[in-house]
Amino acid sequence: MKYAKFLLVLILNLVVGFVSAQTDTSQHPINRKVGLYRNYQAFLDNKPFTEKAFKLVVKFDEKDNKVTGRMFEFIDSTPPTSEAWGIFYRDTLYFKIGKHLYRPMYETGRYSFIIDNERLLIKKLSFTLTSMMTSKIDFLPSKYAFRVEYFNERGQDIIASDQTIGFLIRKEKDLWKQYNAEPKITSEVLVKYLKLMNKRYPF
Repeated sequence: MKYAKFLLVLILNLVVGFVSAQTDTSQHPINRKVGLYRNYQAFLDNKPFTEKAFKLVVKFDEKDNKVTGRMFEFIDSTPPTSEAWGIFYRDTLYFKIGKHLYRPMYETGRYSFIIDNERLLIKKLSFTLTSMMTSKIDFLPSKYAFRVEYFNERGQDIIASDQTIGFLIRKEKDLWKQYNAEPKITSEVLVKYLKLMNKRYPF
């Protein structure tokens, strides 16, 4: 059993970075100014506080085969500012998750969102290794295959669920009716309605 658990951890370390990298390339071209934004509302309004030339630096850990961080650097070597909530660069919106550390959106729109596929990966691996283990893996997701988080008009980062998405579309009578007719609210369904809301309310 110890060997099986060690094998599971080893496989996760090798492939989680790969899955994360796949979500990084899911952006669609959008009409926004390249620059730094103080908050999400400023991005929706297309009002960067600076359009000073910069480049995005991607740090990659070759040993673990995964991206460890994304930072921006001004071309003139000016120290990076901590004012930026997000940066828009080469058709991709990146939002701040740490000091000078940014993560790309999965889809950009009025309700931009991210997807954490690692949860789905862990779930799939558990089925592969079930016969090798006698103890239950208690960290597996019980309801959704993967985690979805979106930003509302006030820039709040919200975890998507049947309740939060229901609240988001409550005033859209057709979507609300369709949503309540869904046989099961899954991660894919949550993404479906975020995409519908982004399409309905473009920039």
